[in-house]
Amino acid sequence: MKKEEIATLVIIGIILIIDLITLFYTKKCCAKISDDLTNLENMTVESIKAENNDNSENAQYVGADYNNGNSDTNGRNSNINGSNSEGDENKRIESKELKQKSEDIYKEWLGMNDTLTFYIEHDELEKVNVQLERIIANFNVDSTEDAVPEIKEAVYILRHIEKKQRLTLKNIL
Repeated sequence: MKKEEIATLVIIGIILIIDLITLFYTKKCCAKISDDLTNLENMTVESIKAENNDNSENAQYVGADYNNGNSDTNGRNSNINGSNSEGDENKRIESKELKQKSEDIYKEWLGMNDTLTFYIEHDELEKVNVQLERIIANFNVDSTEDAVPEIKEAVYILRHIEKKQRLTLKNIL
């Protein structure tokens, strides 16, 4: 009878240790990807703000030159065409950087996903996969504005997974 009680306590101890290990790994993975996504969101928002500022400055400049009579035969300012191509080039570079960063995050997630699938429900992990793929798709079609809500949703899902894996009475029952 004493052996059975000791064996039970050892098994419970092993289960708690394994649960702590998985909890810390899940927390580390979710925090890492969430932080990366938050940084990507900040970069995306800054890119959108910069693009909006460039567009509003160009519109003001065109209006000022039009009022001064400095326009070509098509009613456009010849100076703006040069700055637009430069702005488009900067936009393409930023877009490539955002796309590359999102792809790097996705690759990192796939590496973590392989281990997490051992003990987390697959549908929860699949939601993160879908969100990350949507983020990449938005950057592929240069739809940076649409990527921001997708990033926020992915971060929300990751935080939900982290909360769901905690060892609490609510999660046990």
